[in-house]
Amino acid sequence: MTAPLVRGCPGSSRNRLRSLLPASLLLLLAVQHWPQNSNAFVAAPSSAAEAVQRRSIAAVLAVQVLGSSPAWAGDRDRASMIRNARNKYLPKIQERYKQLQADGQVTDEFLEGKSFKKFISALAGYGNIQRLSEIPDKFSKLLVQDSVDIEKLLQAKDYQNAMATLEKYRKDCPYGGGDFEWGGM
Repeated sequence: MTAPLVRGCPGSSRNRLRSLLPASLLLLLAVQHWPQNSNAFVAAPSSAAEAVQRRSIAAVLAVQVLGSSPAWAGDRDRASMIRNARNKYLPKIQERYKQLQADGQVTDEFLEGKSFKKFISALAGYGNIQRLSEIPDKFSKLLVQDSVDIEKLLQAKDYQNAMATLEKYRKDCPYGGGDFEWGGM
């Protein structure tokens, strides 16, 4: 039984293709510059300048064929962090808000299971990422506190105040990437 090929493994077809490309390129160059009426295996370059030119052409073609890998940086700007947080947290927040609004009350079903905990975690996580600097500031602290208040109100089954606090949470999100509307991102 053979193991499936995993992308990036030494035996994967992608790595085999990458190792074959330079060899194929060199073979193509050799065939293209093959002497027409000579019995020599490889023709000697007529001058040193021509040999350097062939090497530089081969190097340029190899770079073009192989391409470059994307840069990977560990440091991200605030806009990309907020965009990633929007994609991660807002769908969970919007889904649970719609369910709560459709039910018209806080049900036991809403409070049970992992989805309630994920909802509160999403509120806290989205609020925490709204800070304007590295350390938590008044915006992120306010949003995290709003998420704690929402959790307490929902556990007490206080629907009206929970919905009002959810609206306060939405309005407390700073403008410029963090703000959102209910029913859309």
